[in-house]
Amino acid sequence: MNLNKIISGKHSQSFVGQLISAGIAVLSFMVLARSFSKIDFGQWILYLSLLTFFEMIKAGMVQSAFIKYASGSSGKGFNRLQGSSWFLNIVVTSVVSSVCLIIYFLDFFEAPGIVSFLLFYPLYGFVSMPFQYFLWNSQIKLKFNYLAFGRIVNVFLFLLVSIFSVFFEVSIQELAIFHLLVFVICSIVALIIKGTGVRNIVLADVPTIKKYWNFGRYHSLAFLGSNLLKSSDTFIIGGLLGPIYIAIYAIPLRLVEIIELPLRASTSVAFPVFSNHDNNKDRISLKTTLEKYLGVLTLLYIPFMTVLFIFSDYLVLLIGGEKYADTGVIFRLFVIYGLFLPFDRFTGVVLDAMGYPRLNFYKVALMASINIIGDVIVLYFFRSIEMVALVTIVNVLFGAIVGFYLVKKKLNITVLSIYSLGLASIKQSINHFKFL
Repeated sequence: MNLNKIISGKHSQSFVGQLISAGIAVLSFMVLARSFSKIDFGQWILYLSLLTFFEMIKAGMVQSAFIKYASGSSGKGFNRLQGSSWFLNIVVTSVVSSVCLIIYFLDFFEAPGIVSFLLFYPLYGFVSMPFQYFLWNSQIKLKFNYLAFGRIVNVFLFLLVSIFSVFFEVSIQELAIFHLLVFVICSIVALIIKGTGVRNIVLADVPTIKKYWNFGRYHSLAFLGSNLLKSSDTFIIGGLLGPIYIAIYAIPLRLVEIIELPLRASTSVAFPVFSNHDNNKDRISLKTTLEKYLGVLTLLYIPFMTVLFIFSDYLVLLIGGEKYADTGVIFRLFVIYGLFLPFDRFTGVVLDAMGYPRLNFYKVALMASINIIGDVIVLYFFRSIEMVALVTIVNVLFGAIVGFYLVKKKLNITVLSIYSLGLASIKQSINHFKFL
């Protein structure tokens, strides 16, 4: 069977799964934005931002290393890689959870979003683990129909929680408990269908754990830096302007999901495919596959971003309602940011797949520094959340340029080849549909 057909099929499954799960997640977001006050909704966004931030530690340290080295493996080799990943995951989760509990009992914070995170993350970190391995195993084995099913069930259960909050008064802490219970249910189902590989933890060995650690320490920092590009906006806005402004900024920021959806679907397929090429020392296929991804997505993003720019006011009104109707200008700035995302994201993914997470970390660290320093300056002197979005454009443009430079040195990619391969792939797809 032709490899391009396989990738195309998996890519379609990944995109459909991402599309449905993102759509359901947006519905939950819309319901909560309307049922909570701006202050309470801002606290919930703060809770989710912290949760996502700390999960990035695990994702960088464990998930990416597991997918990188397990892609293309099977049998006892895969079981050993999986078991070592479980062991490292438990260790990392235990350390992060201990830090959260220490800070919680020291009683430094009063904000409900922060307090709820510190209290519940230790539980979330462990109870969500089996479900996460179900998703990771599906991604490694390119079973994107399983991956889609898992994500859709998860976000649908939380949609039911969101609807429940409309009819019954729910506090931020209670909402966090319900969110935790959703992952408990998903993990129990994953364990029942034996999709986690938890039994393989007895096969964990020191050399594999060390290999994960050497890869993951830089990749974890890169993931943290990448998450800081978004979460730092939320944290700094909350610190300098308050939770109401977090809620206001969260509406257009949530719409960035629309921009990132095709990229997330593509990178879910691309990372194990890139890793497989690299594990097999096939740099020619790796170069060609990367250039096709970059060319196709960059070219398709131009009309896509144009449509989003035109309808930005209607989209923010749809998501947040009348009280957030004036945030369209922020989303328009995010649309410009979206034009540079394919180069930024895919150059980072391929650097990780080739075993250069250190280079990706340096790139992301510089981007995060630009974002944080820029946010502080524009908020302190101008108190403008629109200018925060402008800073985001600057740092993603920087990331796209630096990422292209780093990958060009490793794979000798060219702009001409990227766009010619991308255009040829799009034409081929159009011709294919003409003859269906």
